[in-house]
Amino acid sequence: MKKSIFCLFLLVLSFSCTSNWKKESKALQSLVEKVTNSHLDIGGFSGVMIIPLNGCSSCITISSKFASENAKELKNVLFLFTEIRSTKELKVRFNLEPNNQNIIFDTENFIKESKLDFGSVGIYTLQNGNIIDKQILNLKSISQSLNVFKSKMTY
Repeated sequence: MKKSIFCLFLLVLSFSCTSNWKKESKALQSLVEKVTNSHLDIGGFSGVMIIPLNGCSSCITISSKFASENAKELKNVLFLFTEIRSTKELKVRFNLEPNNQNIIFDTENFIKESKLDFGSVGIYTLQNGNIIDKQILNLKSISQSLNVFKSKMTY
């Protein structure tokens, strides 16, 4: 009896998580379309890194530097910068500019209405445009997490 209840619980939990990932995948696709003002399909990417430029300054610096150094190599990763006060710092300090390929700037702050705002750097791992994993980075683990993410995205 307990085994049956446990199996039923796992089944319900599995469907619940899948449903949440699908909703979040749709919200992410919608956000990308609004930011780019086009139908850029996240299905062409294996990962999306959302970098808010408001919050932990060390996290912002480390993540922006990571994007600057790896965007050309990681063409399968979409780097989405949000909460931008000025694009000048991104251009001058990190040599980053939106390229409509894998670096985009959310200058209108659409992230707030998308409900995908983590308050920190967030990474999605995608498969066929669907989210299969999400990680919210913190200062203690950001460097290690970015290295792991890079190794996953480089195949």
